[in-house]
Amino acid sequence: DEQRLQALDYVIDSASRHGIRLILSFIDNWKYYNGVDQYVDWCVSGRTMPRFEEKYGGDTDTLAMSVAQKEYETLRHALFFREESCKQLYKDHVDAITGRKNSINGLLYKNDPTILAWNLINEPRCETWMPANSWCPDALSSWFRGELWMPANSWCADALALSSWFKEMGDYVRSKDPNHLVSSGVKIVGSSSSTSSRPVQAPPAAAGI
Repeated sequence: DEQRLQALDYVIDSASRHGIRLILSFIDNWKYYNGVDQYVDWCVSGRTMPRFEEKYGGDTDTLAMSVAQKEYETLRHALFFREESCKQLYKDHVDAITGRKNSINGLLYKNDPTILAWNLINEPRCETWMPANSWCPDALSSWFRGELWMPANSWCADALALSSWFKEMGDYVRSKDPNHLVSSGVKIVGSSSSTSSRPVQAPPAAAGI
């Protein structure tokens, strides 16, 4: 959307004029601005459940979701980090943003010193609100105990999918823009040595997600 990109041009140029440095995220993990879930709908066909429309546009209505809907959306969300079509769509977005020429000051984003760093994604994680009677039974209890922000018996908790995605996309961003810092964008919720050594369990079949 060129109009919105021009608004971002203004924000960056204004920050420059006021001596402010910016950290920009390429995508949001959450649904507020059509983040990861929207990307999956674009790059992975075969949605078998209608997308859940939340009354307030955020996470406030998740208690209204059925168990089946929660499990479905959680597994589908995770496809973003491993499906090649989603990875390519993300890379195309990186190309467009880092190579954009600011319509106000004429600088390419990748050359603009006002940008301090790129977040690969805002608050990346696999969903942790899997219901207790699902294939991920300790998700909620782990969360409220302040343990690892990805339940250790979730397929994503092995860090293979997410860590691999960080490495691949971090390298890609640096190849397109060697002038700025690159951050994962992770929000650290808590940690516990008691969960760090748990064995990794394989995910259930995700066909039809």
